[in-house]
Amino acid sequence: MAADSQSTVYRALRYPNWVRRGRILTKAFMRRKPSPDNSATGDSQGISINFIATFPADRAAWPEYVSGITQLNPCHGLLRLDAHNIDAIQLDQYRLKMLADTDNDTHGNITGLPYRDDDPVQAERLASLLRDCADVHALLTNEARDCWVK
Repeated sequence: MAADSQSTVYRALRYPNWVRRGRILTKAFMRRKPSPDNSATGDSQGISINFIATFPADRAAWPEYVSGITQLNPCHGLLRLDAHNIDAIQLDQYRLKMLADTDNDTHGNITGLPYRDDDPVQAERLASLLRDCADVHALLTNEARDCWVK
Protein backbone atom coordinates (compact mmCIF):
# COMPACT_ATOMS: atom_id res chain seq x y z
CA MET A 1 0.00 0.00 0.00
CA ALA A 2 1.56 3.30 -1.00
CA ALA A 3 1.99 6.04 1.57
CA ASP A 4 0.36 8.59 -0.71
CA SER A 5 -2.78 6.48 -1.17
CA GLN A 6 -3.53 6.30 2.55
CA SER A 7 -5.52 8.99 4.31
CA THR A 8 -5.09 7.39 7.73
CA VAL A 9 -1.92 5.89 9.18
CA TYR A 10 -1.25 4.33 12.57
CA ARG A 11 1.58 4.70 15.06
CA ALA A 12 1.98 1.70 17.35
CA LEU A 13 2.26 2.28 21.08
CA ARG A 14 5.60 0.63 21.83
CA TYR A 15 5.30 1.57 25.50
CA PRO A 16 2.11 1.95 27.55
CA ASN A 17 3.38 5.17 29.14
CA TRP A 18 3.20 6.99 25.81
CA VAL A 19 -0.31 7.86 26.97
CA ARG A 20 -1.27 9.27 30.36
CA ARG A 21 -4.34 10.84 31.95
CA GLY A 22 -6.31 10.93 28.74
CA ARG A 23 -3.48 12.45 26.67
CA ILE A 24 -0.99 11.27 24.11
CA LEU A 25 2.53 12.27 25.19
CA THR A 26 5.13 13.72 22.83
CA LYS A 27 7.48 10.82 23.57
CA ALA A 28 5.27 8.75 21.26
CA PHE A 29 6.68 10.81 18.39
CA MET A 30 10.32 11.21 19.43
CA ARG A 31 12.88 9.65 17.14
CA ARG A 32 15.16 7.20 18.98
CA LYS A 33 18.87 6.97 18.24
CA PRO A 34 20.47 3.57 17.73
CA SER A 35 22.21 2.28 20.85
CA PRO A 36 25.99 2.81 21.00
CA ASP A 37 26.60 -0.95 20.89
CA ASN A 38 24.08 -1.37 18.03
CA SER A 39 21.98 -3.77 20.12
CA ALA A 40 18.93 -1.59 19.34
CA THR A 41 18.50 -0.08 15.89
CA GLY A 42 16.53 2.96 17.00
CA ASP A 43 14.69 4.96 14.37
CA SER A 44 17.36 5.24 11.70
CA GLN A 45 14.78 5.54 8.90
CA GLY A 46 12.37 7.78 10.84
CA ILE A 47 9.54 6.87 13.21
CA SER A 48 7.49 3.83 12.25
CA ILE A 49 3.94 4.01 11.01
CA ASN A 50 1.63 1.32 9.72
CA PHE A 51 -0.86 1.23 6.87
CA ILE A 52 -3.81 -0.86 8.02
CA ALA A 53 -6.74 -0.96 5.63
CA THR A 54 -9.07 -3.14 7.69
CA PHE A 55 -9.38 -4.52 11.19
CA PRO A 56 -11.02 -7.78 12.30
CA ALA A 57 -14.71 -7.39 13.10
CA ASP A 58 -14.11 -9.08 16.45
CA ARG A 59 -12.27 -6.53 18.65
CA ALA A 60 -11.00 -9.39 20.82
CA ALA A 61 -8.80 -10.40 17.86
CA TRP A 62 -7.22 -6.94 17.52
CA PRO A 63 -4.23 -7.41 19.89
CA GLU A 64 -2.91 -10.44 18.03
CA TYR A 65 -3.73 -8.95 14.61
CA VAL A 66 -2.04 -5.62 15.37
CA SER A 67 1.01 -7.29 16.95
CA GLY A 68 1.44 -9.27 13.74
CA ILE A 69 1.36 -6.15 11.58
CA THR A 70 3.49 -3.93 13.83
CA GLN A 71 5.86 -6.74 14.85
CA LEU A 72 5.60 -5.55 18.46
CA ASN A 73 4.62 -8.08 21.07
CA PRO A 74 2.85 -6.74 22.87
CA CYS A 75 1.66 -3.74 20.94
CA HIS A 76 0.02 -1.61 23.61
CA GLY A 77 -2.25 0.28 21.23
CA LEU A 78 -2.57 2.35 18.10
CA LEU A 79 -2.55 6.08 17.51
CA ARG A 80 -4.41 7.25 14.41
CA LEU A 81 -3.09 10.12 12.30
CA ASP A 82 -4.40 11.87 9.22
CA ALA A 83 -1.71 11.45 6.58
CA HIS A 84 -2.42 14.84 5.03
CA ASN A 85 -1.66 16.56 8.35
CA ILE A 86 1.71 14.81 8.58
CA ASP A 87 2.80 15.93 5.13
CA ALA A 88 1.81 19.53 5.95
CA ILE A 89 4.15 19.80 8.97
CA GLN A 90 7.28 21.80 8.48
CA LEU A 91 9.28 23.78 10.98
CA ASP A 92 12.39 25.74 10.09
CA GLN A 93 14.63 23.30 8.20
CA TYR A 94 12.52 20.25 9.06
CA ARG A 95 9.86 18.99 6.67
CA LEU A 96 8.04 15.80 7.53
CA LYS A 97 7.24 13.22 4.91
CA MET A 98 5.75 9.74 4.92
CA LEU A 99 7.62 7.01 3.09
CA ALA A 100 6.39 3.47 2.56
CA ASP A 101 8.82 0.57 2.92
CA THR A 102 9.61 -1.05 -0.38
CA ASP A 103 9.73 -4.53 1.18
CA ASN A 104 6.74 -4.34 3.56
CA ASP A 105 3.45 -2.94 2.30
CA THR A 106 2.02 -2.38 5.80
CA HIS A 107 4.99 -0.40 7.16
CA GLY A 108 6.46 3.00 6.54
CA ASN A 109 8.20 5.86 8.29
CA ILE A 110 7.69 9.51 9.05
CA THR A 111 10.97 11.07 7.98
CA GLY A 112 12.42 14.51 8.56
CA LEU A 113 12.39 14.40 12.38
CA PRO A 114 15.60 15.23 14.23
CA TYR A 115 16.87 13.06 17.05
CA ARG A 116 16.13 14.60 20.44
CA ASP A 117 19.86 14.77 21.28
CA ASP A 118 20.67 16.63 18.05
CA ASP A 119 18.00 19.34 18.28
CA PRO A 120 15.93 19.02 21.49
CA VAL A 121 13.80 22.14 20.98
CA GLN A 122 12.73 21.32 17.44
CA ALA A 123 12.35 17.59 18.21
CA GLU A 124 9.90 18.48 20.99
CA ARG A 125 8.02 20.99 18.84
CA LEU A 126 7.67 18.56 15.93
CA ALA A 127 6.59 15.76 18.28
CA SER A 128 3.97 18.14 19.72
CA LEU A 129 2.65 18.91 16.25
CA LEU A 130 2.35 15.20 15.46
CA ARG A 131 0.70 14.54 18.82
CA ASP A 132 -1.83 17.29 18.12
CA CYS A 133 -2.97 15.61 14.91
CA ALA A 134 -3.22 12.14 16.51
CA ASP A 135 -5.90 10.40 18.49
CA VAL A 136 -6.09 7.05 20.22
CA HIS A 137 -7.55 4.42 17.94
CA ALA A 138 -7.24 1.52 20.36
CA LEU A 139 -5.65 0.67 23.71
CA LEU A 140 -4.83 -3.03 23.50
CA THR A 141 -3.27 -3.87 26.88
CA ASN A 142 -4.32 -3.35 30.47
CA GLU A 143 -1.07 -1.43 31.07
CA ALA A 144 -1.96 1.09 28.36
CA ARG A 145 -5.54 1.42 29.62
CA ASP A 146 -4.21 2.01 33.16
CA CYS A 147 -1.81 4.73 31.94
CA TRP A 148 -4.62 6.39 29.98
CA VAL A 149 -6.75 6.87 33.09
CA LYS A 150 -4.01 7.53 35.68
